[in-house]
Amino acid sequence: MINNSITFGARLVSTGNIKQLDWIRKSYHPQKVSIVELDPTDYTDLQAVKKVAENWHDTQYVAYISGIVHSIFAHFIDKKEHAIYAITTQNKNHGKLNNKKILALAEVNTSKDDRINLDYLQVNPNFMYLSKNKKFKGIGKCMLDFLKNTYNKIITLRSDYKAIPFYEKNGFTILEPGKLEYFWFPFKG
Repeated sequence: MINNSITFGARLVSTGNIKQLDWIRKSYHPQKVSIVELDPTDYTDLQAVKKVAENWHDTQYVAYISGIVHSIFAHFIDKKEHAIYAITTQNKNHGKLNNKKILALAEVNTSKDDRINLDYLQVNPNFMYLSKNKKFKGIGKCMLDFLKNTYNKIITLRSDYKAIPFYEKNGFTILEPGKLEYFWFPFKG
């Protein structure tokens, strides 16, 4: 489980693999990325998320994540119940995140003992599933795989209509169709 002790900005918690387009060969090859846990009480992390929210146009979830980070920073909500993660191409000095290298953000509510709730997952809109000739792909899957492996407990979420195929492809099952509520159950065998 993630240690929520005193930190000094974002810290590396894992690495992952996505795919990067080789423009010359017009094919994708594996690209290693850093998965970092942000510290919402750190001003540098607050600013990185704020800049991402300003730069990723037409994305509502990053605005919600930014709002949660700001609320934690201002001590309006408890840091212990939330974890904020980023996937970045930055491979060192994670305490000073470069907002231009962040590929995805996720906010997880950890207040329940038996499960976590993925409140928001936002991939940079330049690399989302509808983008053509996208430089990177597999970013959202990388974040989900990280969460599954890190928490190893039930993950719940409420999906957007456009993201239903993505979540189903990644092993999530519909819990309540009318409300678009999904869950992932870890295999324990």
